[in-house]
Amino acid sequence: MKNVAFILRGCPGLGRFVGTFEISKILNDSGQYNLFYVTYLEGSSYLKKKGVEHLEISNRYDLTPLGIQPISLSAEKIFDFIQENKIDALIMDGEPLLAISLKIEFPSIFLIAVLNPSDIVNSKIRPSITKFFNYCYNHTDLKIVHGLHLVPVIPNQYSLSTILRREVLDLDTRHENNCISVVFGGGTTNSTPEFYNSSFHFLENILNTAELLPSIRFEIFWPGYNQKYSSKVLLNNVELFNSHESPKQIYKNEIIIARAGRNTISEILYLNKKAILFAICGEHRNSEQVKNAAYAARNAQGRIRFLETYSIEEIIESIHILKHLSHINYNWEPGNNQLAELLQTITAKRFNI
Repeated sequence: MKNVAFILRGCPGLGRFVGTFEISKILNDSGQYNLFYVTYLEGSSYLKKKGVEHLEISNRYDLTPLGIQPISLSAEKIFDFIQENKIDALIMDGEPLLAISLKIEFPSIFLIAVLNPSDIVNSKIRPSITKFFNYCYNHTDLKIVHGLHLVPVIPNQYSLSTILRREVLDLDTRHENNCISVVFGGGTTNSTPEFYNSSFHFLENILNTAELLPSIRFEIFWPGYNQKYSSKVLLNNVELFNSHESPKQIYKNEIIIARAGRNTISEILYLNKKAILFAICGEHRNSEQVKNAAYAARNAQGRIRFLETYSIEEIIESIHILKHLSHINYNWEPGNNQLAELLQTITAKRFNI
């Protein structure tokens, strides 16, 4: 039995988390690995609800926008954890700074980085930043890049379609009419003020929309929801779910309104759902989400709409348009099958399994 540890990105949101956690499920299915987990914030809450034992990084001061600070007590805890459990391979979400430190501390451990396409190819940020990210990730032994956009395949770098959680793969596509899901991803924990404020501005517009469309039911999924809006949530046609972990509950509805994150869009495309998308404002991921939304809109024949300003008038107009369109098959396939084949090849070569 080989020992494999996962360092899972725990904020903001859980898009990265659920894709990489699916890799652990594939390895677990083989029965040939002892699996270990390290995560923080929303990631830790997720694993606790699943009953999964893990090392929790609890010091927020050791968490940066790029992940875990490599020169910190939290990093020391991770290094000790790896040493004590005699880890043979490490699989991590991004974590560019930690990647270099891990390879210095444990040069013989097989290190895999699981990335977004925008982690290594992003024309909307300074070229020096992209070069820095690539420099960090080039210290790993393997890069698995998954998402809506393919990147160049070079030695030790593989590009796949988005890896979806199996809870989504097992869903049927039937839906309840006259009911809309509003999905805010993994929440806003440890996010920038711009991320937080733009999310709440959109929520306000959704609640005002619900008041104007009393015949339509709105189900809002947002972990860590701020109760200052509780008075509006008491509307008869609005219900709040302080979680986003039940895809069956989210995707049973006719229309999905969501942030234009990689995983949410991929799930919408896979399940052939009609959708209204909006992008985060005021931070570097805005350009990535705009690109994601444009891709989805091009492949959905008008059934996925992207709102740049997300005014109440735009939201209502989009709802009315989508309700009069039939559902179609988007013919979008996730990267899970490719991933399973890749993991089989990698482990056979590395561990003779």
